[in-house]
Parts: sequence; structure tokens; C-alpha cells
Amino acid sequence: MLDLEPKEVWRYFSEICSVPRGSGFTDGIRDYLVQFASDNNLYCNIDEVGNVIIRKPATDGCSLSSLLFQGHMDMVCEKNSNVEHNFHTDPLEVIVDEKNDTVRANGTTLGGDDGIGVAIAMALLTDKSIYRPVEALFTVDEEVGLTGALMIKPGLLESKTLINLDSEDDNEIIIGCSGGVDTSIWIDIERERPDFRAFAAKVKISGLKGGHSGEDIDKRRANSNKLLAEFLRRIQKVMELRIVSIDGGGLRNAIPREAEAVIMVPWADKETLRVIWNMYEAECEDEWKAGEPGMKFELDSVSVPEECYTKELTQKIITVLTDTPHGVIEFNHTLNMVEVSTNLAFIREKDGKLLVGTSQRSPNAIKRDTIATRVGAAGRGIGAKIEHIGAYCGWEPKKNSPLQKSAVEVYERLFGNKPTVKTIHAGLECGLFLDKYPDLDMISIGPKILDIHSPNETLYISTVEKCWKFVRELCNVLP
Repeated sequence: MLDLEPKEVWRYFSEICSVPRGSGFTDGIRDYLVQFASDNNLYCNIDEVGNVIIRKPATDGCSLSSLLFQGHMDMVCEKNSNVEHNFHTDPLEVIVDEKNDTVRANGTTLGGDDGIGVAIAMALLTDKSIYRPVEALFTVDEEVGLTGALMIKPGLLESKTLINLDSEDDNEIIIGCSGGVDTSIWIDIERERPDFRAFAAKVKISGLKGGHSGEDIDKRRANSNKLLAEFLRRIQKVMELRIVSIDGGGLRNAIPREAEAVIMVPWADKETLRVIWNMYEAECEDEWKAGEPGMKFELDSVSVPEECYTKELTQKIITVLTDTPHGVIEFNHTLNMVEVSTNLAFIREKDGKLLVGTSQRSPNAIKRDTIATRVGAAGRGIGAKIEHIGAYCGWEPKKNSPLQKSAVEVYERLFGNKPTVKTIHAGLECGLFLDKYPDLDMISIGPKILDIHSPNETLYISTVEKCWKFVRELCNVLP
């Protein structure tokens, strides 16, 4: 990456990729940013929640106002099941393919979301050609509840104009986003010894594309948890079934790519189990293979365990996974964007219970809460405990925004075409900043990144230079 242009941006991104920085484990990247500020004689402050603020003063008597650039320190940690990688200790293994204009990681997420935004902000802080004061805010744990933005205090920031560097399309200027909420379904675990001579098998569905639960929710991508639940439902219709264990998905804001379960059926039905599995695999391939070329189905016999989930719990798991909605709930055809969605993100054992994790999104708070209530109803129907947590508001576009007007003019002058100006279904921290800083004028931009929140995440080299030119010019022309 050190040979790519602009060199300063790629140098910082290369260094960032060597620092483990999964959500909840951002001490390393925070220390790195503090050291960066010290090395460059820049003001640095860490607030109570762990956000880092770095400032470069005006030079040569420049009287322009301060301009704030913002990105988040943490990254989504997803990897393919056959990849050995410890996100707490290992640097990312980055693959540069200049011929195809791409940078990606080897079997893991790259963390371009939002490592490349952080790198661009760092390069701006050390760019001697920028005379105006520059302020940079690096927030903590954006990917797991927008914690840094949610907890930021009034009076901490000096700038009135904010450019968020957490978008993934170089042809777009984002002026608004959805809000969201997480809904958790907690199911009590009860185990028993099977009352029949059993055959045990591990069934696994993997190799799906996954992706961002906001930006990719309308791209017809299969949900591994839904596929697995449907298979279990079909088995339960024709034979005794007990679930021994079940695990699917990873993070709330990622469409699940893998799911697996260890199950038990009567010994006499083991061949029927394999037949139904093979038929279901063929059916799923017919429905999904065009969009999910990496889809993989595996069924392997395993040793029969002494205990399994009870018959009642097995039924509850199948019911909640099949009844919980997933995907686009409402589409706004006027704005050509998703209005309401929900993601059935994961199921796993936690704290002695089964946890089904979901997330809901909408720019409309009433619609957001309505779909969250509907998701919770699937859990209440089986007697589960329901929690709605981490609700955050959307970002309403600002009318007559000077920043938006200038950004469009600069983009057209630099690149010879009009950018797409839009709101997005994903959540950005901008909406939360408005709670504490209602006068902020904001946009969100960034280079092109595809398949974020998945091991297929791909950053396009040429668009990083394009984004760099854009933000540097904005620094020079904004009042």
C-alpha cells in the first residue's frame, strides 16, 4: 500500500491495518492516534467515553473557520470459517491488486469502514497546504451501538461544519440517514436426555455474501439463519427432532453468512434426514445460486451427545427463527430507498440462555419502533424475554445547506459530472451529533467500498485519490 497514491493516506491506512481495532477493543487504535498527535505537535484530547479529538491550528494568519472531519475507530470483525485470524492480536493480511484497482483482506473484513476515513482525516491534519484550522473527531464503537457519538458531550467540538468520512460510494454526497434500534430475544435453555435411539449430525450452511444490514438489505442476499430454520422446520414435520446446539450469524449490523446446528433424530430416520437435506440444498440452489455462488451445504454425522434441548425448546427455536421477519418491510418509491427493514442477525448461547439478535432501521422513529415491536412479538409468542436497546435517531437533511451547495459545486468542477445527493438506509453518527450540536451543517462522503461487514469487503484504489482531492479542495473553498 505504501506505493499507492496519495502516499500519506495509504501510509496511515497501512499502519491502521496493523492495529487490532474490533469494536470493544479500541485501546490500541486510540493509543496510535494519540501518538500520531504527539509526533506532529497537534492538540489531542480524549473524552470520557474514549473518543479522540485532534486539532491543527490555522497557519499564515488564515482567518477561515474550523472544519471538522469525522470517522470511527472500530471495525466489524468478520472472517471466513476456514481462516485462522485473531482480531484481538493479529494485524490484517492485506492484498493489493493494482490491476483490478482493489485492496482487500485475506479472508477477513478489511476495515476500510472506517479505517480509510480515519486515514484521510489524519492526512488532512498533517497537510501543510491546508491553512485553515482542521478538527478531527475519531469516535469509539460506532459498529456496536454508535457509543462514541451517543455519549459525546456538548461543548467538546469547536467547528460548525462537519464532513463525515464514513460513506462507501465516491459518486455520492450523503445528506441524511436512517435511525435504528436493536431487539434482543432471550430464551431460557432446558436440556434433557433423548427418549429415542438417536442419530446425531452437524448441519451447516455457509459461503453466503452477507453484507451491511442497511445498505445491502435490499440486494436479495440469503440469510443463513433463515435457511437453517426452514430446514429444521421441514425435518420436524416428518420425524422427531432435537436441537443439541445452534449458532448462526455474527454481528447485528451484518447480514448472517453462516449458520450451523447439531441435531438429533431417530436412528431409523437417518437416511431420510440426508434425503431431505439434499433436496433442500437443491431447492436453495435453484432459488439463490445466481446471487449466492459461494453457497455451501454440509451434513456430517457426529457422536451422539448425552443431552439435547428439550422438545419444547426445539420447537420454540424453530418458531422464533421462522416467525421473526427479515429484510425489507417497506420501500419508499418516491425517494427510491428502503423505508423500513429488519435484520435477523444471529442466534447463540450467551449467559446461560439463547440470544436471538436483531436490528431494525427506519428514518421514521414511529416506523422504527413499530417494526421493533413486531419483531419482539415473535419472541413474546414463545414466552421469551424481549429487550429493545440502543435506539438512535435518523439524520434529517438540512434545508438550504451551504456545505451541501459548495460540495456539489466543487465535485462538478473537479470531476465534470453531478454527484448523487441522497439519504441512505444505513445509520450514520451524524444524526446523534445533531442532538448535542443542532447547528452543525453536515455531509457524508467517502471512497468506493463494496461488501462492507463481510470478508469480501473491497476498497477501490483510484476512488481514494478521488476522495482525497475532493476533501482537500473543500478545505480551500469553504468559508
